[in-house]
Amino acid sequence: MDSTLIFLLQVCLALLAGGLAAYYLKTALTGILVDLCGTVGRADFWWRTSAILLLGLPLLLVLFFAANPVFSDPALALRDAFRLSLIGVLVAVGLLSRRIWKHIPTPVALPQHATGVESNEEVTPCAS
Repeated sequence: MDSTLIFLLQVCLALLAGGLAAYYLKTALTGILVDLCGTVGRADFWWRTSAILLLGLPLLLVLFFAANPVFSDPALALRDAFRLSLIGVLVAVGLLSRRIWKHIPTPVALPQHATGVESNEEVTPCAS
């Protein structure tokens, strides 16, 4: 298999992995960002920034660390690209989750008479 074709497949694999993660998170992340940012415009900016991170990190890892298709078996080169893309997506989602988690307000315990719950458990409006 031609090394240029393998390289293009590695790049496509990285972009596909990041793109699928961004597509999967778009609805949920947009809702959270609107709540945290206050306006749709601000949330859209942070969504686009998040999408760039989700697309860019897997691609960056593949471009820097994937096996060179000239010196490696094509199957191993693609396996490396898949592995690095997965690592990139997981790291990007972890970074995004950590940053968003820090900005979510700590839930306040509601009084028992307001919730109608008769147990000694602390009730929070946003279970996390």
